[in-house]
Formats: sequence, structure tokens, C-alpha cells
Amino acid sequence: MKKAILLCSTLISYFILTYALVSAQTFNGEPNYQLECISTSNDGNYMVKVWVMTSNAKKANELAKKYAVHGIIFRGLTANKGCSAEKPLVDSPSVEKEKSDFFKTFFESKGKYLDFVSGTNDAKTEPEIVKNKSGTKIGIIVTVAKEQLRKALVHEGIIKSLNSGF
Repeated sequence: MKKAILLCSTLISYFILTYALVSAQTFNGEPNYQLECISTSNDGNYMVKVWVMTSNAKKANELAKKYAVHGIIFRGLTANKGCSAEKPLVDSPSVEKEKSDFFKTFFESKGKYLDFVSGTNDAKTEPEIVKNKSGTKIGIIVTVAKEQLRKALVHEGIIKSLNSGF
């Protein structure tokens, strides 16, 4: 009987902890992150700092890559020193739901999104960690190959090519 109670309490604790971790990473069902533009290059790459809500540094690196690509596709970038405002690659926020099968596969662990992101913080640059009442935010710098990403999304029929309107 004691083993059954211990097992039940362990399982309940596990599910509560898992829910808390997932909840910290989402807000109203959407990924909970912020993008900060560091620089853009002429070859279509964006260097961004991704702020992730998690206290796990290893998980933060993984999430930063995913959220950087997600942000370029669905949120765009706001203007910042050295960066002009950039619109998201998709025209409508509903595209994520309409093409959910594609994006579920695209953003899965070790998914295709990894082809378009590189350079999480190296040993010289430690992630920036900010602790506050709502949890821990970790800032990680990554580079997104925006032009390659755009071409891949055109090829998959997710977005229209730049010259399709002419």
C-alpha cells in the first residue's frame, strides 16, 4: 500500500512539474519568447538574441534555435540599433494552423528548421540570464539564414515567391 501511494504521489509530482515547464515555455498556447535583432547581413542572414523562459540552459539552446526560426516566419523583427523592422515571412497568422501538419514536422526535435539556424552562444559568449518574479529568462544569440528559409518555404508552397505578384 505504501508503495502504491509513493508511486501515485511520484506520478502526480511528475505531471505537475512537466505542466509547469511547458506552461513557462508558452503563453496562451503560443511559444513564450522574445526576439531581439542584433544585426542583418547582405547575404540574408539575421543575427538575433532569443529570450527563452526556462531555467535549463541546455533546453534554452534547443528552444532558442527553434524560436528564432519561428519568429522569423511568424513574428518578424522590430527595428533596433543596426536593424530595420522586418515583416514575418508569412502573410497571415492563420498559416501556422492551416499548414499545421507541415510545421509540426518542420519544428519537431531534430527537424528541418535546424537547416536554417546556427551559432548558439560559443564558449566565449555566455548566455545572458535574467531572473525575475515570473521565472528565468535566458538570452542566446543565434543566426538565421532568412533567405534560405524563405526559398524553402516557397518550394514547399507555404508562402508565395517574391515575383509571383508580377
